[in-house]
Amino acid sequence: MDIIEFYKLKEDIIGSLVAFNDSTPLFGSKYSGIGIILDARFIDDNVFVKVFWIKSPYINFIDERKIGWQIFKRLIILQNPKGERNICL
Repeated sequence: MDIIEFYKLKEDIIGSLVAFNDSTPLFGSKYSGIGIILDARFIDDNVFVKVFWIKSPYINFIDERKIGWQIFKRLIILQNPKGERNICL
């Protein structure tokens, strides 16, 4: 991905409703946490997004994080900012 593709992706994903993909080979797909994408960064060919967690995937930690940076590959888009839902789920 180059920087031009990143800026196009950034425009399309900010404001999207996402779920955290907590899948493992042993247990399969598991989605935990629901949040909204606030911002995006492009670092070393990886896209990182800043997510405000409505339902945090970090509920078991002492300090529950409400806002945090995640790698984009670990998230599933449930609904984009235009209101279109992901029908692949």
